[in-house]
Amino acid sequence: MSQDSTMKFTINLSKADIDAKLPQLKVIADGAGLTEVAQSLGALAGKPKAEMEAGLQGCLDKIGAAGDEYAYLFDQIDMLLVNLRNL
Repeated sequence: MSQDSTMKFTINLSKADIDAKLPQLKVIADGAGLTEVAQSLGALAGKPKAEMEAGLQGCLDKIGAAGDEYAYLFDQIDMLLVNLRNL
């Protein structure tokens, strides 16, 4: 799944904003055939910060191994992780 658009990297998301973004990213991961990542993203909403951080990092690790084809999804998840660390 290739995305060529420029992404706005927001650094002031609330926990509610992060929770709301997860289903959107799950749909992208599903569409890209990244089943494990999609399942992880689907299970993270509402979890405590530390658990969510670990889950998002796991998603990044899986996507990073898959290659540049998933750069947009990688960047979106990374943005959520940066925001969690800023809470």
